[in-house]
Amino acid sequence: MKRPRARFGMSIAPLADGSLVVAGGDPAIELLNSAGGEAEPSVIASLERPYSYSTATTLTTGSVLILGGYDEKGETTDRAWLLRK
Repeated sequence: MKRPRARFGMSIAPLADGSLVVAGGDPAIELLNSAGGEAEPSVIASLERPYSYSTATTLTTGSVLILGGYDEKGETTDRAWLLRK
């Protein structure tokens, strides 16, 4: 099993199928799919730089909205990203 790496200030959004979207602390946004009982991370999107302490919210459409956070310099951002299902 490939182990997820440690992330600082991450956010997690659960999806209807039981998988998790993990964002924050790294530019990569990962999907943890626990099919078969073990979580296998895969990169599903990448941001231009890492952000920490953003929010990740699962919408009723199944998409995930990621808002705000801090960049690697500690500067806040008002950016938003939408991961469409």
